[in-house]
Amino acid sequence: MIAMDQALSRRKMLAVIAAAGTLAAIAMAAKNTSAFQRSTSLARPGSFGRVRPASLATAEIEYWQAEVGSDFDIAHTRMRLAGVRALEVAGARPPEIRQRPFIAVFELPQGEVLPGNLVYRIANRYYPEFDIFLAEPDGSSLDRMLAVFN
Repeated sequence: MIAMDQALSRRKMLAVIAAAGTLAAIAMAAKNTSAFQRSTSLARPGSFGRVRPASLATAEIEYWQAEVGSDFDIAHTRMRLAGVRALEVAGARPPEIRQRPFIAVFELPQGEVLPGNLVYRIANRYYPEFDIFLAEPDGSSLDRMLAVFN
């Protein structure tokens, strides 16, 4: 009878260990899923559940359009993204490049000047920093800068 109780006891212990291992595996999977969801957070409030790209440097036009009105720190000043305009595409584009090229228009604060045709480090509170080439628009508009994303 003692041998029978020990066998049941061993079976119970094995069952408890197996159940604990299963629960631990489930808990780890849930933890990893939560971390993944945090790392791919929404672009910004009101973006309707779209997951943001890692950087605006390689983002498609839709993500830039969502940032219109946002401030960007560039050089010594803070510029506002005034608008985004799509460029015409002739023919098919290779899949590894941006599918819809566009121009981003930035507005400088009144009275501030930024030399054009230079590469600047740009930062936005939702995305990591990246380098951007800013040009002055034709007509020497001193309060706007253009960036072409081809």
